[in-house]
Amino acid sequence: MATNAPVVPLKIEDGSDASTNKMAPDEFKKISIRDPTQGPPVSGRPWKLGKTQRTNRMAKHFYAPKTLDEKKASTDAHKRMKAIEKAMKQEKLDALQALRDRRKLNEERRKANELKAQVVQKITNTKKLKKLSKKQWRSVETR
Repeated sequence: MATNAPVVPLKIEDGSDASTNKMAPDEFKKISIRDPTQGPPVSGRPWKLGKTQRTNRMAKHFYAPKTLDEKKASTDAHKRMKAIEKAMKQEKLDALQALRDRRKLNEERRKANELKAQVVQKITNTKKLKKLSKKQWRSVETR
């Protein structure tokens, strides 16, 4: 039950593709994407091409080694970038610390103002303290 495998025509030198050209089919090469012994795909999707070659057989890109000057320039650029990054982080941390200090100062000022604004009643007779209930004791403060 071998069916014809889908084929992709190659581009011809003049820029047009082979299907629009009026040449005979045997005059231009065809690349078979699927192996004809495989048959049609089970999924029913013939446009899924399948693998043409294994990954380890694909071309690997090798780059020319850098010269010593290029390496030094790259290292210096990296160090400069890291220094700028470090300075930016420090700036951010300093701003956060300043904000924390300001909040702490505002909180202390608020508490001090609250104490100043309170209306207090001085207890001169200590015998009154013995008569206080638990609830009243909670509101008693020593200053």
